[in-house]
Amino acid sequence: FIANEFFDALPIEQLVYKNNEWKQRIITSKENELSFNLGDTACQNLLALISAELAPAHENNMIEISPQTIDIFKQISLHIKKNNGAGIFIDYGYAHENYGDSLQAVKHHKFTNPLENVGQSDLTSHVNFASLKRAATEAKISSSKVITQGEWLNNMDINFRAQQLIANCKNINQQADIINACNRLTAPHLMGELFKVIAIGNNDNFTGFK
Repeated sequence: FIANEFFDALPIEQLVYKNNEWKQRIITSKENELSFNLGDTACQNLLALISAELAPAHENNMIEISPQTIDIFKQISLHIKKNNGAGIFIDYGYAHENYGDSLQAVKHHKFTNPLENVGQSDLTSHVNFASLKRAATEAKISSSKVITQGEWLNNMDINFRAQQLIANCKNINQQADIINACNRLTAPHLMGELFKVIAIGNNDNFTGFK
């Protein structure tokens, strides 16, 4: 299995710690205008997915949970475990449990209000890679450590590959494009740091993660 920017498109639930309990953030409509509000206490199914690291929260802390992401990742893990093979997953997200609101909407390559232009914007959120690693553990399949895309690509000798491509390319503009593309994928201030990578398989021999 290879998945790139797949899990960031799956639905999330947002929970807000208010008055010593987790409440579900909901969307309400008034006079045809959508707005975020706090609903009732989060259901037990969502509360059960909160990691121990985030449980001792402070007032107004927000966390994001994606039951669909965890469910699909477990299905993939169990399939690989049963049939042998491996999976690698690359997405923008965070390696450790964290508080915060990462929901965002993009339309015509510009950020916009998630509650505006409904159905016409690309909605995404950051992937919780710590939850993916827990799901792999629950499925009893080996998983790599979570590292940045830049680190993984450098471990896999992306610069060597780029130099091969440049050596076989006579067009100066195309050579520059290769260099820029390599830099965009690996530079910390571009995609290199924000994107994370994790692998799963029936053994722990994960090339590029050591």
